[in-house]
Order: sequence, then C-alpha cells, then structure tokens
Amino acid sequence: TFTAPNDNGFAINNYVVFVDGTVHATFDISLVAFDELGRTVVAIGSLAEGTEYAIQVQALSYQGSSPISDSVSGTTNEAEPPAQITGVTLTVLGSTSIQINFTVPDDNGSAITYYTALVDGINHAAIGGVNLIEATPPPPVTLTGLTASTTYAIQVQAINSQGSGIPSDVVYGTTAAPEPPVKITGVTSEVLSSSSIRINFTAPFDSGSAITGYIVYMNGSEHGNFVGSVPPLTITGLTAATSYSIHVKAVNSIGSGQLSDPISATTDIEAEG
Repeated sequence: TFTAPNDNGFAINNYVVFVDGTVHATFDISLVAFDELGRTVVAIGSLAEGTEYAIQVQALSYQGSSPISDSVSGTTNEAEPPAQITGVTLTVLGSTSIQINFTVPDDNGSAITYYTALVDGINHAAIGGVNLIEATPPPPVTLTGLTASTTYAIQVQAINSQGSGIPSDVVYGTTAAPEPPVKITGVTSEVLSSSSIRINFTAPFDSGSAITGYIVYMNGSEHGNFVGSVPPLTITGLTAATSYSIHVKAVNSIGSGQLSDPISATTDIEAEG
C-alpha cells in the first residue's frame, strides 16, 4: 500500500514493483485498488512462504519513470493447511454416484494437492471409493461406489503439504433408486462346434442392483436364461451350419436391461460319420 506520487502533469500509466532489487510485477493503473484512505493497493504473488523481502515501487508515465521508492521490508506468512471449503453443491448422477462441486479454497501458502471426501463422517475410501482425489483438474469430483436409494451426509476437505483443511459444512444427497442394468456392448462370438457358440462381453453397469444373470436371444427368440452366470456364456443346442443373429441382455432384481446390438455367427458343418 502506498500514496500515489504527484504525476507532474503526466498521467501515471503503470506501477512497477521491485522485490529484492528485481522487477517482480507491473500493474496497469486501471487494475490497482484503493483503500478507505485513498491509498493505492496492489497484491504481489509468487513469493515464498515465511520469507522476508525488500520491496520498492516505481511509477511510470508516457514521459518516463519516477525514482524508485525507498525500500520497505515485508515477511510472508508461514504456509498452513488450506482454508475450509465452502459453496458445496451436489448433483446425483445415478444410483451409485454423486458429483460434488465447490469453490476452490485459499491454499494458505502451499498449493492444494488433493481433496478428500467424507461420507457420513468417514473417509470415502472406507466404503469403496478413492482415498485422495487429485486436485488437478479442479472440482467437480465424483463419488462412486455408493448404495442406491440412500441419503448420505457429505463433506469435502482440501489437503496441501501442511496438512488437511477443516472439512466443509455437511450437505445431504440421496442416490437414485436402482434400475435395470444398462445395455450390453462389445459382444463377440466364437464358434465352438456344429451345435455351440460362445459369446463374450464385459458385464454392464448394474444400475444399483447386482446382476443376477443374462438372457440370450437367437434369431429373435429366447434361447437361454443364464442365471448366476458371468461372461463368457456358452450357447448350446444349436443347429449345424446355421447362421444366428445373437442378442443378450442383463437381468437384476429390478428387471432386464436393453438388448445388445445383434452379432452374427454360423455354427460349423456337422462332421460326417
């Protein structure tokens, strides 16, 4: 903070701040602030914590520069854990996940490296989530591994090299009710014989209720109900040298998901003799 010098008839355009004798920052006159006494205020960043600096200021106009001010000393604060996070809002993404958004808090002199989510007062890792959420990219962050149709008390705190900040105030979010599994994708087939075909795929998201089995359709008709099975699935009882259009869908306690896109496979010719 300083008192602006007499401009001697030529408007001041910029102020230059010197730190330990070196130019540290230049401030356009339109960007400076003023305190209640009308003094000029600029904020200097990119300094080290707990360090004493010699600071000087110089005014610039189109006619030239003023003499550099006398040096004054200032010491930055020691770094501390981040400030408490505020402005937390929740978006329910489905039956097992909630997105948290918030305002990035002051890092108090040491860059924020992680965020930790607390769910019902417990670090989220304890219920299947991730322990530390990388601070880059910035929020929002997403909690996964939650239970459908459940209300959670959620907090989030920031972490830097000095420790963990105070957890945010509690906000409440309720996950969506479970639904049938999502549509299966990426189905592949392998012909095993003249009467059997194996299909493989990645188990789809269960939408909040565990998958209990799969139903396979061959040429539009249900061919097999694979209760308690996991992929790959082996389809038997087929006709030799026959082309089949194959669909599969997942089933949970809520219902059955959408049929996968069709794939085609032809059984082998039956061996003679």
